[in-house]
Amino acid sequence: MDFWANKEANNTKVLPLLKSNKAVLAQWKEEGKGAHKIMCMGEETEIDALYKALENFFSSEIMLYRSKPTYIEITHHSVSKKTAIEVLLNNCYPKFSIKNIVAFGDNYNDIEMLKAVGLGVAVANAIEEVLQIANKITDTNKNDGVAKVIQELF
Repeated sequence: MDFWANKEANNTKVLPLLKSNKAVLAQWKEEGKGAHKIMCMGEETEIDALYKALENFFSSEIMLYRSKPTYIEITHHSVSKKTAIEVLLNNCYPKFSIKNIVAFGDNYNDIEMLKAVGLGVAVANAIEEVLQIANKITDTNKNDGVAKVIQELF
C-alpha cells in the first residue's frame, strides 16, 4: 500500500486486496475475466510524460482520459460511455438514435459521449473542456444540476 493506493482507498472507501500481477492474471484466466480499465497514478510530470508516450504509440488501440492531473485512465478504444450507450440502444432500444439521448457529464471521460448525444449537458463545476463542448450547462452537481435539467425537460 503506497501513497497512491492509500489515496485511492481513501477516495473510494474500498481497501484493495493486494496481489501480484502474475496472481491476478492467473485468476482472470481461470475465471475468463479481464480488465476493463487501467488506472495509472503518479506525480503530474510523470503522468504527463506517460500520457504523451501512450498517445504517441497506442492512440489507435486505446482511449486515454485524465480524470485528475495525477491520474490517467486507460481503456480499449471500443470501451467508453458513448459505446455503452450505443450497445444499450442497439440491443434494447433499436428504434432510438443516439441523437434522442440526453447525457450529463463533468470530466474528460464524458467528452466523447456528450459530443455524440442529442443533448450533452455539463454541470457548472465541470472541467473547462467539458463546459466548452456541452450543448447546455446546468447548475453544479452539488446543487442538483442534473435533477433541474430533467425536471425542465420532462
